[in-house]
Amino acid sequence: MDDEQEQQGLVSVLYSVHEKLRLKKRELKADTEWQEAWESHTSDHATLQEYSKAMHALATKIWDPRNKNIPVETDSRPKCFKSSSNNLQSVKLKCRLEWVLHCCEKYFSVDEAKEGVTLHSEQSSKLKLLDVGSCYNPFSKYGNVFDVTAVDLCPAPGFEESIFRCDFLCLKVIGNGEVFTDVTISQFEYDQISVGSVNYRQLNSLQAGSFNVVVFSYFLEYLADPKHRLESCQKAYKLLKPGGLLFILRPDSSKVTPGGNTRLIKMLKLGMVLLGFRRVYFEKLEHLWCMAFKKETEEYISASIASSFFKRDVHKIGIGNIFDDRTRLHELFYISQDLKEITSGNLQQGVSSYSSNKTEGDDSHNLLEVLPGYDDSSYND
Repeated sequence: MDDEQEQQGLVSVLYSVHEKLRLKKRELKADTEWQEAWESHTSDHATLQEYSKAMHALATKIWDPRNKNIPVETDSRPKCFKSSSNNLQSVKLKCRLEWVLHCCEKYFSVDEAKEGVTLHSEQSSKLKLLDVGSCYNPFSKYGNVFDVTAVDLCPAPGFEESIFRCDFLCLKVIGNGEVFTDVTISQFEYDQISVGSVNYRQLNSLQAGSFNVVVFSYFLEYLADPKHRLESCQKAYKLLKPGGLLFILRPDSSKVTPGGNTRLIKMLKLGMVLLGFRRVYFEKLEHLWCMAFKKETEEYISASIASSFFKRDVHKIGIGNIFDDRTRLHELFYISQDLKEITSGNLQQGVSSYSSNKTEGDDSHNLLEVLPGYDDSSYND
């Protein structure tokens, strides 16, 4: 079997799990019913283990060998895709892991000092990193930089000792956000459990303000409910220290996304501002979009939301009166599959429901109503 055939086989395993979840989500209208379905999924150990095996193989056998760095001078991509995060590089990064590493080294040694934030204390020479949906703990190879806490619904076989078994949506965040400088494994609340013949460490809670870095690498795309994506980002905010970074790495699905990925990226950027984040790094790699968001102060976020630039972005994306109805905030956390369902009519009920509630003279647009034909070519991110 050649690499292409092996890749197609592995991707089909992942795709089948995603589609099964999305189909179930469409069938169940009530949030309580969907919560029960999600709990059923997280207890399906056979499916989760098959998924983790496929993801591990795809990442280590297919992705890693292809992600060789190339000299910057040979990078022929348009200028708009070359972010400022490359200023200190002599090579063009293709690997998502190295991109995160480079941004952290740059931010916590250069940019952090410029903004007057001190996160990387002398008491600890390593950055505390939470890898959500870790699968095989890939950041452990940067042990000289990161003190990694890796969590996953089902760690890949052989990684049960280095990765906590954890449903991030059910993880309890303890505390009020005060900064913890020395968080060790012994301070985590976890249980030793057995599922079949496999032993796991089941993580139940983490302290607020414990981490310099949180990583969502393809994690949000696993969640079929945009409300769950919103909740996950809110939880990451609580877990980060002030000024900490949340990395969101998502696949480039521009070929199958109505209107392209640019709209999704801008929607996420606005949604993250409303949660208290500011995007500080952004780059398009060969097969994925890489973003880093800084946990900001309430004062900064309030000023940003009041700015003319933010209001311009809101108008151009067409999210209407979302400030008056925060129950719609999850709409900003849609992914490609959501937009495909919207344009195919599967979610038209939501559009009609919102439209019928618009008051006379309200010329604001629902996000769903403007997606299919929206032209954002004049707005540069």
